[in-house]
Amino acid sequence: MGDLLGPFHVLDPEQREDTLSHQVAPLTGTERGTLSQIISARSDPLNRLPIELVQEIFHHLPVLNAWHLQHVCRHWRDILSSPRFLATTLARHGRLPVATATSPRNLDGDTIRQAIRQMQAERLGRPFSYYETRVDSKERLGKRSSCAPGMFALCGHSIAYVRTTIAGGSCEVVAHDLVTGQDRVFYGDAGEDITCITLTGNLLGFTSKCGVLYVADLRVQEPPLRVRMPSAQATALTSDEDTIAVLAGPSTIAVYSSNTNMLETYSFTRQVEPLLRNPLQPTNILLSVRHGTIDVFSNGIAVGGPGDERYAKSSGSPMIHYIGHMRFDLCRCHHSEHEPLKYKASSMLELYVANERERAVSNIEALGIGEQYHLRTRFAGDSSASTDWRHDRSVLFDAKTAVLRPHHHSLEKITRNDRDGNEIEPCHELITHPWIRWKDCYYGVGCEWVRASGRSFVSTFLQRPDGLAPPEDEAGLAYQSCIPVATCSRGEYGSAGVSAMFMNGPFLVVFFTMRFGVDRLIVYCFDERVQMAGGRTTGLWGPKAKPETAASSPDTSEQRPVFHYTTARGHVVLPFEDRRRAGDYERW
Repeated sequence: MGDLLGPFHVLDPEQREDTLSHQVAPLTGTERGTLSQIISARSDPLNRLPIELVQEIFHHLPVLNAWHLQHVCRHWRDILSSPRFLATTLARHGRLPVATATSPRNLDGDTIRQAIRQMQAERLGRPFSYYETRVDSKERLGKRSSCAPGMFALCGHSIAYVRTTIAGGSCEVVAHDLVTGQDRVFYGDAGEDITCITLTGNLLGFTSKCGVLYVADLRVQEPPLRVRMPSAQATALTSDEDTIAVLAGPSTIAVYSSNTNMLETYSFTRQVEPLLRNPLQPTNILLSVRHGTIDVFSNGIAVGGPGDERYAKSSGSPMIHYIGHMRFDLCRCHHSEHEPLKYKASSMLELYVANERERAVSNIEALGIGEQYHLRTRFAGDSSASTDWRHDRSVLFDAKTAVLRPHHHSLEKITRNDRDGNEIEPCHELITHPWIRWKDCYYGVGCEWVRASGRSFVSTFLQRPDGLAPPEDEAGLAYQSCIPVATCSRGEYGSAGVSAMFMNGPFLVVFFTMRFGVDRLIVYCFDERVQMAGGRTTGLWGPKAKPETAASSPDTSEQRPVFHYTTARGHVVLPFEDRRRAGDYERW
């Protein structure tokens, strides 16, 4: 541990960030626990540990451990309430999520407390407000073909999705601002089908089957710009700041910049695996304007042989799934205009899964931790919603080191405690795709059945703090809470369900698609500073909040009064709730 803390004694504040980026990422659970003990044992950790490291520990601690640590350490409240703590957050992440949309970036105590409450609300799955809308009876969210990845997007406080008519008419893209409530609708020139969409803070981009890229500037009230692509095979779309990139074919990338209004085309050589007959198939891309790079993700599959040591451990025929990655530099000074791009970094990941069809990287989702991403997969050539292997295996990508790594998680038995402390096992055991991960929180959608009808719900899980040091690629998940969101019949849920889920910190967005019922778009907000247009309070916070109760059948009317909330440990009083603490936390 001394090797970890030693460099900070000789570095000035400007150099800490670069050093920390190389030291915090590989920390194990044991090392984080040791650092927590150091903080608890010292009366003034702020003078002994760098504030960046204290902040990182707080972000990774389970919520109850963090509260206990705050109670043990005499100066913990001063640390979390200091302008220095918030200033460090702004320096590392650029800004607090959506802070500029509703409030200035001041460094007062209220802003500090609100930021901490947001972290803890996310970990408990306890939103402050929610927004719900139903699609018109003449239109539906995500027709069956529109359940494919790339038809939904979330960025900042804006969401975008593809909407079609029931009769299969023309497609349209809807961009909705959650703060202002403004809707903007965009079409292709010929009303053609839309294949992919992408969204930044300023731009909305979407491609059509006619080989056209449409770019709309959301800051102005103008129709989208029409750009002809080199190929009609647009399989993936990504964006960053004022730039949009398209994977146009198996070995072509098209990059459009709104600053220059120019479309540049690049070619590259596909990644090769010696055990495969053909090169890997590119399926998705990730753009970074700041670094001037683009990452290409590919996939391939082979059958394992008896000579492989993992063959005996697999039931059935083990399939070797290859997930490949290549990083290219888009600066023209590094390559000739007429030559293919040469990769500057590459990696390959092998996953053994028995009796599984080939998987392709469909969605790339930020984890909210540095530059780490979750690569969500789906069956290759299938338009179904994105899933993961058996719902317990996933692939993570570290953009800073350009390395792929597997990640496994195990779900503990779902239980909760009643008012007398007795353990109760809820009847909802079915957790379906998709899983969403944000920092150390996992959000899943499930369904429970009562006779012929059922209800879907969003459950929250945390990485289980069991005191052990699990491998870095494994995590145990502990159930925290659930909120029911919709009712349905077996026939409705059996052939539809959740089309997509997104998380970016303050917002958790869920797109529900029912076969016979109405389609729903539900947004949960974990930041009390954000006032969503048309949003309603959940009633789970403040002095008038109702205690957590067993979730009964929710009211499906438009005037649903309050959320029913089921938790794993009975009532918990949160820090800063009603400006005071209760029970064992009275001495805060």
